[in-house]
Amino acid sequence: MKETEELKESIKTSIEDLRNDGADIVVVMCHWGIEKDNYPNSIQKNIAHFSIDNGADLVLGSHPHVLQGIEEYKGKNIVYSLANFSFGGNKNPFDHDTMIYVHKFNFENGELISEENEVIPCSISSVSNRNNYQPTILEGEEKERVLGRIEEYSEPLKETE
Repeated sequence: MKETEELKESIKTSIEDLRNDGADIVVVMCHWGIEKDNYPNSIQKNIAHFSIDNGADLVLGSHPHVLQGIEEYKGKNIVYSLANFSFGGNKNPFDHDTMIYVHKFNFENGELISEENEVIPCSISSVSNRNNYQPTILEGEEKERVLGRIEEYSEPLKETE
């Protein structure tokens, strides 16, 4: 992804159009980042911040095939990379860690009253020696290990060029 004025205008116009059409929530999903890099680059950060500055409620990212951090920006969350979940492009990737990111927007009488989010650490496989394409929720020490990785990549949020 390249950070261009055309891209920014497209994001801004799309968010405005969705709001004008009555959308209560706008989630921007981006395919971006450097493969196998656990930290977002400046383009990811700039586009994510731009999206929120222009009305997005949540930004989700994919493409690096590995976990990246979660940033809170102006009260909104940016999940820079969800990693792989069920990916057939590699029979045994070096990194099996992934997550399910749950974000709930709670409304009352048509008004957003609160938000909740949860990270559920997972492995892309139910076995450790290969990818059997059976994502598995992690528990115990493995769950804590993956949560630790996400925290490491999130605080403070570093970036790569």
